[in-house]
Amino acid sequence: MIVDLIVFIVILAFLILAHEYGHFSTARMCKMYVEEFAIGFPPKIFSKKRNGTNFSVGAIPIGGYVKIPGENGKEVLEEEIRLNPAKQIAQIPEEQYFYSKPAWQRIFVLMAGVFMNFIIGWIFLTAVFMAGIPQQAYVGTIAPDSPAAQAGLEAGDALMGYETAEAFIQSTDEHIGQNFTFSIQRGEEIKEITLVPREAPPQGEGPVGIQIQGAGIERQSFFSAIGKGLELSWEIFSMIFILIARLIASVVSGEDLFSRLAGPIGIFQVTSQAADLGLVYLGHLIALISLNLAALNIFPFPALDGGRILLVLIEKIKGSPVRAKTQLWFNGIGFAILILFIIAVSIQDISRIF
Repeated sequence: MIVDLIVFIVILAFLILAHEYGHFSTARMCKMYVEEFAIGFPPKIFSKKRNGTNFSVGAIPIGGYVKIPGENGKEVLEEEIRLNPAKQIAQIPEEQYFYSKPAWQRIFVLMAGVFMNFIIGWIFLTAVFMAGIPQQAYVGTIAPDSPAAQAGLEAGDALMGYETAEAFIQSTDEHIGQNFTFSIQRGEEIKEITLVPREAPPQGEGPVGIQIQGAGIERQSFFSAIGKGLELSWEIFSMIFILIARLIASVVSGEDLFSRLAGPIGIFQVTSQAADLGLVYLGHLIALISLNLAALNIFPFPALDGGRILLVLIEKIKGSPVRAKTQLWFNGIGFAILILFIIAVSIQDISRIF
């Protein structure tokens, strides 16, 4: 458990570090002053100042931030300097503040974290395609009152000894009306199942009454893996972005998507299971988490990178900056909603365990 927790924290810290480094490096490239580069949220357990930037590590490893003076507008920064004139940012030339830079540079900096997470997802998926994952057939949906349902099969059971759906179907066809015994793996448990495939099953159910899903990735050459990794990365990124939009829309439509989500605790459990399966499976999970972070952060929601990009675009359309107080309220409310959302999903994760 402790080793799994350490692996989870290291993975999360790595992905957050990469995301924030994207902001940090592009901000420096655009000659913006970076006041703080933080991984995790307070209380701080480490802090060191270098080249004018305070690098810190917080005790709560579920996020991070890069603080650039002027992110919330000129008025807020001027008030901050007025209240604390001895602060270092008061000595920084105005042209190094966030708000003083052209819109394209601000958007470039805000998008850099998302870009880093997408690239990491692509790199890890490329590695997975190069290594390959053994083919395996799994139980999908189960028809009610079917031989599979009566035998106690469950969705997600791995059909041991069967790499493809076709191989399992062939075996069931050879045992119509006879006892058919095979093994399944459910979590860490291996069970033996005996059932009798039906001779005349209802239409669409098959002799056993299950839909079979195949999993696995055929090993690819280096250049083929790069192309397939990029294609799959974009598909996953797009799918997650659409699911986030559907989740927000479900508040009005009544569609239950929230119950299918996992928070930090749920992700920890999945990470633990993937680590037990091997490095390839763990690499695949890291890619999925990184692409999730990319899609979530680019979404135009308050407090996220996408929400901040939206404010810059509104400024360009209206021809003047959005009022500082409006920005503070916009991002503050968004951050509060995100924290409440994480708490709610974590409570759901805990309820699933018990």
